[in-house]
Amino acid sequence: MKQLYEKYMRNFDDSQRAMACSLESITYCVKLINTFGLTNILDLGSGVSTLLFLSQYDNIRSMDTDPKWANKTEAIIRDLLNIQFNVNTNLRDIKDNQYDFIFYDLGNLEDRIYNFPQILSLGAKYIYLDDFHILPYRYYVESKINGYRLVYLPETIDSFGRFGALLIKNN
Repeated sequence: MKQLYEKYMRNFDDSQRAMACSLESITYCVKLINTFGLTNILDLGSGVSTLLFLSQYDNIRSMDTDPKWANKTEAIIRDLLNIQFNVNTNLRDIKDNQYDFIFYDLGNLEDRIYNFPQILSLGAKYIYLDDFHILPYRYYVESKINGYRLVYLPETIDSFGRFGALLIKNN
């Protein structure tokens, strides 16, 4: 997985690399998915997460709010995995499925906050929240997570100081 991550990162300059999810976050998520046998995965915010999840699993659905970025992700996936894969840009389509796991790294901070109530309403067992080091985002999420337990993930801290958190649905 590390080698594929590095191949992906060759497509971007340093500032763009800092916006991609970290290898630490994806590694954590893959371990979680494997440990609990999660099968229906939603990747919100296409990019390196989409590439790495597709390299590991068959049942991935990816969505993005930026059509240009979605197209770029599709092209990189064709190039590195030799797979035709569609990244959806219509978030209204996510209501049609039940998801075990959601990787939430969608667009900019405003996109994430705006769409968060809809994501929670999907009722996924686990929701990984990337970029949880950003305080306004963290405070917003903490105020809205009824029905979920929040776990900070220091094992996902990367070289930029970013880290994620996990929402676990209460039984």
